Amino acid sequence: MSKNAKEVIKKTEPVNNSNEEKVTELNNKIAQLERTNRVLSQLSSDRNERISQLEIEVATYKTINGKTV
Repeated sequence: MSKNAKEVIKKTEPVNNSNEEKVTELNNKIAQLERTNRVLSQLSSDRNERISQLEIEVATYKTINGKTV
């Protein structure tokens, strides 16, 4: 390998390592966002289910209340 090629490799090695670290950091952030998204989706699903339950309870209450009046 020529002296010039060795110098180029020596100069670019820290940059490559830095880029690899950045890629790893971004991949970790992506993984965290995916976990957060799953949690938020579950919370939204739970909320929607609870709303449906409350709507049924309100309808039942109105039906019972309407019959007793």
